[in-house]
Amino acid sequence: MNNGGAEAAVAPVGGPQPLEWKFSQVFGERTAGEEIHDVNIISAIEFNRTGDHLATRDRGGRVVLFERTDTQDILVHRQAFMLYPFIWL
Repeated sequence: MNNGGAEAAVAPVGGPQPLEWKFSQVFGERTAGEEIHDVNIISAIEFNRTGDHLATRDRGGRVVLFERTDTQDILVHRQAFMLYPFIWL
């Protein structure tokens, strides 16, 4: 630690690039003065420890799941997902 106590994280050579999540909420076309309903506001964002999956939830209770697709082993993940689908109760 010779640079003022700060340590830089270094990605492994040949490994995946660090993830960079960007958030933007778009409501589509609206007329002038049209209000955004509270139920449409995103209230929670979560991701798993590997960064392969991201989930969002809005105040209306809707959940949207996103899956990372820029890795080479995505086919393996898709096959596992088909074998073990989510069960909604």
